[in-house]
Amino acid sequence: NVRELAAAAQNAATRAASLTKRLLGFARRHQLDWVPTDPAAMVEEVVTLLRRTIDPLVRIETRCPAGGWLVQADPAQLNQVLMNLCLNARDAIAGAGQITVETACLTAAELPAGRGRRTGDHVRLSVTDTGTGMTDEVKARIYEPFFTTKGVGKGTGLGLPTVFAAVRQHNGWIDCWSEVGRGTRFDVYLPRAGAAKAAGPRTETPAPARAGKERVLIVDDEAMIRRVAAMTLQGRGYRVLEAADGQQAVDVYTSERERIDLVLLDLSMPVLSGHETFRLLLKFDPRVRVLFASGYSAEQLSDLEREMMAGFVPKPYRPHDLLAAVEEALRRGPLRSGEMTGRHRMPALSAG
Repeated sequence: NVRELAAAAQNAATRAASLTKRLLGFARRHQLDWVPTDPAAMVEEVVTLLRRTIDPLVRIETRCPAGGWLVQADPAQLNQVLMNLCLNARDAIAGAGQITVETACLTAAELPAGRGRRTGDHVRLSVTDTGTGMTDEVKARIYEPFFTTKGVGKGTGLGLPTVFAAVRQHNGWIDCWSEVGRGTRFDVYLPRAGAAKAAGPRTETPAPARAGKERVLIVDDEAMIRRVAAMTLQGRGYRVLEAADGQQAVDVYTSERERIDLVLLDLSMPVLSGHETFRLLLKFDPRVRVLFASGYSAEQLSDLEREMMAGFVPKPYRPHDLLAAVEEALRRGPLRSGEMTGRHRMPALSAG
């Protein structure tokens, strides 16, 4: 009836507004951690993960010459850009195929002409697939938020718009070539880091060395993020369950409680927010271990959440950051009902 249609439209509009807010928040400059970053090293990190988790019929090749230039970037966002492009490439391939990831150093004279491009040296990061390709009509809309050619429940239409926003935030641009039946190539151009800042990439915290065996429930309404998290954890040996919203998370946890060692819980979701989901899980099981994930700071957490959580990981996270946070959360162990030790209390966070 009309009332049901109106309610469905309202829910769709609310979800769209929430997703748009998250997309805009993803590219805010003040949230970025700018450091000299090696794109070739980023390629190796992402490709190593993908090779362990995608169908072996899809070959992944890299062409990243040694000694390439650094770019001034946020490593977590650059990782997400590359991961999004690679996963889209994988989805475009039916059966056997190949993905090629390349880096190249281009002087100003070597940059493609047109569209008022910036001058100066740039690094080009390219992802090419042998998939189905796109028509000109589809290609013209790929950066539109919520536009997707994937089936219902298989894509939000935010993957490439998020990539586009992140690349623009890095003062770069992205080109796309595609032809039906011949595949697709994305070229991301990023300015070379200034010589004074190019002493070397940031020293990373090494990823956990041990193989995991625990079961983790991943709760996130973004299918792409769930996939990345699942691939990362499965590649290290963890077993994974997934939920696309808070209500699904509660349902899965109530039926699988004895088999779930940790809940990786996004805070911004439709149906039930992460905050609401946490309160319900805590009522059902006071010893539940929850690792919060959010693109915003931990300041949004309540005193109860800070005291009872197993940890917090900022989004977008790189694979080794997620693995380290999961291992630390599992190491802490669950709380006993009513136990509030200093080990589980978070220090007061400033509002700055």
